[in-house]
Amino acid sequence: MSQKTNHSVDSLKGALIFLVVFGHMIERYLTTTPMTLLFRSIYLFHMPAFVFLAGITSKKDFSKQNFLKITQGVVLPLAVFNFLYEGISFASEGHLSEYITRLAPYWALWFLLSLAIWRSSAPLFSRVRFPLFFSTLIAIMAGCFSIIGYPLGLSRTFVFLPFFVAGLCYGSNFLVFIEQKRNSRMFWLGAFLLLMLPIVALPYLKEDLLRGAKSFSAMNLSYTQGITNRATGYVLAAIAFVPFVLTFSRMSWLEKFGRASFQIFLWHGFFRKVLVAQTFPTDLWGENSFIELSLYCFAVSALMFWGLSVNMFTVATRAVLKPFETILLGPSLRAASQKDSA
Repeated sequence: MSQKTNHSVDSLKGALIFLVVFGHMIERYLTTTPMTLLFRSIYLFHMPAFVFLAGITSKKDFSKQNFLKITQGVVLPLAVFNFLYEGISFASEGHLSEYITRLAPYWALWFLLSLAIWRSSAPLFSRVRFPLFFSTLIAIMAGCFSIIGYPLGLSRTFVFLPFFVAGLCYGSNFLVFIEQKRNSRMFWLGAFLLLMLPIVALPYLKEDLLRGAKSFSAMNLSYTQGITNRATGYVLAAIAFVPFVLTFSRMSWLEKFGRASFQIFLWHGFFRKVLVAQTFPTDLWGENSFIELSLYCFAVSALMFWGLSVNMFTVATRAVLKPFETILLGPSLRAASQKDSA
């Protein structure tokens, strides 16, 4: 990737990680139609966009070095933070979480398991003809099998696969294209006019469909309904992503948050767990107060977004992971890391 593309990716990741935190906060208060529509507007594209960016930054070749990087950068944090979340859940509630019984990573950590699978499959998809077509076909057909659902995050792994493949194979060129069209008023106008389609469709898009964690049968959809809804969701997400890129890719102040997005992702769940357990927002404003509750969620999300990006949490993340890296991965990882930095 070019330096300009790197900056764009960091800016976009910064905006998206805020939406991740904000979306997780408002999820607690989906009791009014406006809040539900706000939630759907975020979930329509924020995870597809994040997965797309993960594809851009993934390697197309499979080597021992890349395997070790996936292990170090994805699998190990998944294992360690899954243990930490489960430990806190057990300490506070007296039992392990429902995620264990459902054979799934704890809460949002499904993304790391899926990311490990996507990046391991990158060499395959980078070598086949029509990779986006085949990944989309696989993703849509996966919804037809009831066995593919919440366990191991498999449904989400398949559902978001096309966005990873799109980023892997076409992402850098897409960002260059957007940059070339940035000064075209007609392109901006067209992008924002097309955005009306996802906005109009929001009342008809269900949360379960946007989360991608369930099969069609688990959502009480026929195969025809499921395939149609999934394909429509893909198109609407792609449409929504274009004006998002136009708006945020040049916001350089977001770059530092984009570079810290991994640590924000890993730690925000601990704070969110405490915050959503509080009843004072609904006691103070009531469950149906959209403006007050959305502003409250925005404010605490902004605090987490900023606070978790500071160097203290960078150090904390390294301190938590380093002992496990040393014990489990040993000298082979250090040699690979040194080679990568050379």
